[in-house]
This record gives sequence, C-alpha cells and structure tokens, in this order.
Amino acid sequence: MLYPPYPPEIAAKYGFVRRARQCYLYTQSGRRLTDLYQEAGRAILGWEGGNARTVFKNILNRGAAGSFASEETRRLEKALQTLLPDFPVVRFYTPHSSLLTPHPPWWRPWLHSSAALPGDPSDAPAVLFLPPFPLANNCVILAAKTEQSVPETHSLHGALYSLFPPPVLAGITRSIYDLLLELPRRDEHGWKRYDQGLKNYWERHGPYLFPKIPRESYGDFASRCLDAGLVISPDFDIPSIIPWGAQEGDFSRL
Repeated sequence: MLYPPYPPEIAAKYGFVRRARQCYLYTQSGRRLTDLYQEAGRAILGWEGGNARTVFKNILNRGAAGSFASEETRRLEKALQTLLPDFPVVRFYTPHSSLLTPHPPWWRPWLHSSAALPGDPSDAPAVLFLPPFPLANNCVILAAKTEQSVPETHSLHGALYSLFPPPVLAGITRSIYDLLLELPRRDEHGWKRYDQGLKNYWERHGPYLFPKIPRESYGDFASRCLDAGLVISPDFDIPSIIPWGAQEGDFSRL
C-alpha cells in the first residue's frame, strides 16, 4: 500500500479516535493528539472538511450514491485542470496500481513554491497528486502534460464513477477549489513559528517535515512522538506536515 494508515499504537495507548477537528485527534481516553500525518496530505486542509464536507453531504442527501455515471467526473477533471493548468490530461489510479513503481514525482501544495528543492515537479511530464479530501482514501490522481506522458498502465478513468460514488467525487472536486482558496493564505511566516520546537528532528521545506532521524531509529522516534501527543508520518519516506493552526505548546513535550 502506498500510504499506510494511522499507526495502531494510537488505539493501544489512548483508545480509539472519537473525533477529529482541525489538526487535532481526540481519543477515548480524553487525550488530544496533534496530527502531523494528516493522511499524508488528504487532511491538510483540516479534518472538518470545510466546503467539501458540505458538498459531500448535499449530494448524499439526494440519495445519488450509486455506482452510476454522473456529471461529477467532468467537474472533477475541470477542477484539476484549474489547479494544475500545465497538466491538462487527468487519470485516476489506486495505490495498488503498477503505475506507482516507478512513478512520476508528487505534486505537493506549498512545497516547491516555498523552498528551492531539486526536481521541481513542474519540469516533469506528469505528476501525482493526492486530493485534500480524507474520504478519497483510494484515489491517486495523475496529471500529465500530454497523452503521451501518461504511463502505459491500467487507469481507472473509464470506471471512476463505479469506484467513487458521486458524493465522494463532489467532495474531492470541492476540496480542490478549497485548496485553491487556501494556497495564498498559508505562507512561510506561519510555518516557521514552529521551527524552534521541530528543527532538531526535521528539515522543513514549506509545511513539509523531512526527518533528520536515521531511518533505522525512525520507528522508536515515532513512538516517542506519540508519547508526547504528536502523531507523525508512520513512514520515513513520507514527510510529516506542519499542522496549520496548531499551538506552539503542542511541541513542548517533544
């Protein structure tokens, strides 16, 4: 699986997660955890879901939740072309697709606009993108510059509606427009305020945290973070994310 689920140690230490709000997870034991994983970016806009959740509920309330074709597929493609105008060709994949080994670079919001990193995905013929909508947990989006840039592998494009019902597709679409609105609102000033508490453990690029901890020690470090009330990425190769709106004191125990 490309992106692992949250570590089961959360339930073992604190009980099940009963509620999620903004960048916080609330557990059965009453412990509030600060979420730096955020479903690898699917919850980067916050767990409430904003307008995307409202749109999802509106479509669901209509009862249009079957595996039939709907206009939501076309709307989703239009939203993606608005977000990534240099990559007008859109395809959809699951995390298990053979596309992913090897795969095009990931396009992550705020990453390359905030730090000069090698391998800017804008130079690539195609990029992968995780929609910022937690319920889209099986959807990986590929955006390519031309049809010839699409890898020769099975895509879900023709059967998208049979795997993601209209409420989910509508939620993904709205989340992309929500992201477009949020892009200019988050900046370096907001992220660097947490540097003092995090710089010993991660190298930060934009909101993304790349571990300084050795790979072989990462599991122990993740457990230590959980003891301190921080849920970090369960995978060394998947960056953690600065939780927008978190309190600086959330990192004091680390």
